Amino acid sequence: MISCEIGTGTSFINQDKVSGCVIPPNDSQALVEAMNELWNNEETSNRYGENSRRRFEEMFTADHMIDAYVNLYTTLLESKS
Repeated sequence: MISCEIGTGTSFINQDKVSGCVIPPNDSQALVEAMNELWNNEETSNRYGENSRRRFEEMFTADHMIDAYVNLYTTLLESKS
């Protein structure tokens, strides 16, 4: 995965050198380098893919998201009491 850090939380999903490459916005040379890195290094590409899948399964499945929202709403309701 290649993403840009544009202040929207993309680096929370895609962690640089863990699950992919995070590059500066409007930097075509960084994009070329990231694409070449993933294209030319199968081991790195596979590792990023495995790490991405693991991170998704740990944090972003529907069940996990539901649990996170339930916990958030419970905390908010308890703090109003």
